[in-house]
Amino acid sequence: MSDRSAPVTFTARLTADGGPVARARIHFFARIGAPGEKLGEQIGDGTTDADGVARLVRRDGVAGLVLPGKRAVGYSAQFATIGEAGGRDYCWIEASAPITS
Repeated sequence: MSDRSAPVTFTARLTADGGPVARARIHFFARIGAPGEKLGEQIGDGTTDADGVARLVRRDGVAGLVLPGKRAVGYSAQFATIGEAGGRDYCWIEASAPITS
């Protein structure tokens, strides 16, 4: 990623029993890196579509995710609702990926 201020889209896919889970709320977090730190900060939410994919578009890019002196080094997506989605009951799960520059 050469332009850290260019718009960026974060995605996550939620499945169960090999199929997509629709209409589930996904929470997206930036993984923040600074000397001695690796913290998470919520950057937004998305809802899964019929294919189980949630998207979060950040117009200010990766650079807009954190305060000066810090750096977004990755992101995670969490499904943290204990309850019903798509006609079934589910509970918490998280996945993460790096942000490369």
